[in-house]
Amino acid sequence: MPTRPATFRTVMPGVLLVILLLAGTASAQNEAYPARPLRLLVGFTAGSASDLMARPLARVLTALLGQPVTVENRPGANGALATDATAQSLPDGYTALFATIGQIVINPLLRHDLAADPARDLRPVASIIDPILVMVVPSELPARSFAEFVALARAQPGKLAMGSAGNGDFGHLALELLKQQMGIDVLHVPYRGSGPALQDLLGGRVQLMISPYIVLKGSVEAGRLRALAVTSAQRATALPAIPTVAEAGGPAGFDVVGVIGLYLPAATPDAIASRLEAAAEAALRDGELSRAYAQQGLLPAYRDGKVFSARLVQERERWARLVREARITAV
Repeated sequence: MPTRPATFRTVMPGVLLVILLLAGTASAQNEAYPARPLRLLVGFTAGSASDLMARPLARVLTALLGQPVTVENRPGANGALATDATAQSLPDGYTALFATIGQIVINPLLRHDLAADPARDLRPVASIIDPILVMVVPSELPARSFAEFVALARAQPGKLAMGSAGNGDFGHLALELLKQQMGIDVLHVPYRGSGPALQDLLGGRVQLMISPYIVLKGSVEAGRLRALAVTSAQRATALPAIPTVAEAGGPAGFDVVGVIGLYLPAATPDAIASRLEAAAEAALRDGELSRAYAQQGLLPAYRDGKVFSARLVQERERWARLVREARITAV
C-alpha cells in the first residue's frame, strides 16, 4: 500500500482543527446563547486577589445569564496559562477570561514564550474593576507615613525589600515608578503569588508590599500591617483616611490602578460578545456587587468593548516605556 506524502500527514491535522473550530462556531451560532454553562478562567490560584474578585461576579452573571458561570483556576506564568487556554478555546462564548492588565499587557512585554498574543488572539468584552493598590508595611517598621518610609529608604539604600506576586505584577510596576521618580533604592523580591509575599511581609522578611486591598484587608484591620498610601489618583472608599501617593508627598499625578476585565477568543461572533458585554454592564449595576467591591478597595469600572480596547492601547504604551527604561524582565 503506497505511503501518503509527508505533506499530507503534516497538513491534515491543521485542516481538521480548522474544520472543527468552524463547526463549533456554526453550532454555537445556531443555538440561543447561552444554552449551557460557561467557564470563567482565572490565571491565579483559589484565594488569590483575582480569584476573590472573579467569584462574586460569576455569581451575579449566573443569575443574569440563566446558566451557571463557573470559575476555573489556571495558575501559572503570571496568568499566561489561562490567557493561552482562552485564546485557544472554541470562539463560542462558553470560555471567557477574567484577566488583569498584567496578563494582557505586561506579560507580552516581558515574555517571548507565550503561546498566544493577547492583542491579536483575545477580544476585550468589558472592563469590570479598577483595583486600587495599597502600600503597606509591617506595623513594627519605624515608618508611620509614606514620607517616613521614603526617608528610611534613602537612609538605607538597597536595605529595604518589597515583596510582590511576581515580576511584572502591578505592585512591582508601582514600585519601579516610585524608584524612578523619587530616586529611592528598594529591593524587589518576586514571589509566586501574593499569598507567599504577604506571609513574608508579616514575618518581617520583606518590609513593603503594594497590592490590591482585597489581599491585605484582614491584616490591616488586625493591626499587623500599616497602610501608608494608595496608588490611585483618588482615595479608596474602603480606606478614606489613607492618602494617595501624590497627597502624601509623592510625585504629582501619580496614578497606578490595575484594570481587570472580561475577554473572549478573538473570533467570537459579535452577537455573543455583545450578550456577555451587556451582562457585565448589568452585573455592575447590581448594588450589592458594587458595594462589595468598593468595601474591598475595588472600583467598579464598566467600559464597553470599544472603550476598553482603547484603554488597553494606552496601557501598552505607558508600561512599554517603563519596562524598557527600568529594564524589567520576566525573571
